Amino acid sequence: MHKAVPTRFLKNKRPCPKTSDKLRKPLFAVLFTTTLLFPWFVGVFTLFQRAWAPSPPPFSPYIQYKHAPHTLENITHTRLGDAHSVRLAHVSIPGYPDQPKEPNDKPLIAIAAPSRSRPTWTTIGDAEVVHTLIPSVVRTVTELERSRYRFKLYLAVDDDDAFWKAQQEHIQDKVPTWLAIEILVLEKQDRIPFNRMMRKTYHDGAEFMVRINDDTEFGSTEWATKGIEMLASYDPPWVGVVGAVETNTKNIAPPANLLPHDFTHRVHMEIFHGEYYPSEFSNWYMDDWITRVYGKARTTKLLDWTLYHHAQDPRYSPRTDQFDLLAPTVQRGQRRIMEWLQGRCENGGENMLDVPFRPVTGKRTVPRAGAGAGTGKHQWMCMEQCSCSALGVPEF
Repeated sequence: MHKAVPTRFLKNKRPCPKTSDKLRKPLFAVLFTTTLLFPWFVGVFTLFQRAWAPSPPPFSPYIQYKHAPHTLENITHTRLGDAHSVRLAHVSIPGYPDQPKEPNDKPLIAIAAPSRSRPTWTTIGDAEVVHTLIPSVVRTVTELERSRYRFKLYLAVDDDDAFWKAQQEHIQDKVPTWLAIEILVLEKQDRIPFNRMMRKTYHDGAEFMVRINDDTEFGSTEWATKGIEMLASYDPPWVGVVGAVETNTKNIAPPANLLPHDFTHRVHMEIFHGEYYPSEFSNWYMDDWITRVYGKARTTKLLDWTLYHHAQDPRYSPRTDQFDLLAPTVQRGQRRIMEWLQGRCENGGENMLDVPFRPVTGKRTVPRAGAGAGTGKHQWMCMEQCSCSALGVPEF
């Protein structure tokens, strides 16, 4: 016979926990983590990843976004535009030795910018070209580039600009010896003197031309090498334009379909008969024109070249009424490029090029009959019934 359990023990008796009770708290913890904490952690991780990872380049119908090809050391062709240049065994720039004996043997890179003084400028140190542009050039041009190329800064100013007429001699003290500088005092017209400025660089023998503004800041080192490498990678080489990824002081990038500043070879001036931009434009739409005229295959914005534009209030009145001129000038320019390329490919199968091109994979080149290897002249073996598509004509 069982004895009765005292009441004091029954009051303290606890029921045995069930299995479902044991899993309840862990289950709640898992649900809380997966529904609240996990999405929060994922969101924070995504934000950090987007902040640190480079954003993909935007899509553009006119521009291809690429890194510099880094193939310049393999280029062994002659200087484009000089039919009498001697072919050298090892050159990094066509027609120029790697270690020139004389400073003038090095190819000239012209950095060209128009400038107009502001009322607040009183001394030469107030000019953006002195406290922004020149220091950035000195900072980003490497010692190796200085040993390979000559650099010269061209500033185009109006003849009624009293500040620049008074200060032009003092700017010589603001540049190092390896960076030449020239102030071009030009007759004032109703347009920015881009063409007259670039024509001067061409006549001075500049091999490469960088058109910028006087308040531009170079942000990446080796920008000259990167631009030259990209131009050399075109087929045929040098026919095209290169630009940088740019932002302004407000960290606002220009439109994805635009090259506000451009880097070209001197052959650009030869194609367009000495006009860097169409003469129809006064101060607006030049960058739109050069962005579109070569076609996407020959228009590149380099992802590893950055520029900063310290944009302020414009020193001119934008001629937005000239927008209707953009389409016809682009079409005319594209026809001119086609004609220039077609002039090097005649119906009949072979055509000796007075202006030689770099041999390109897939297209045979043979020495000119009766000419020695030192002449640098070649015959271009035309393909596809000698259509100029074999020469890489842009698809506009």
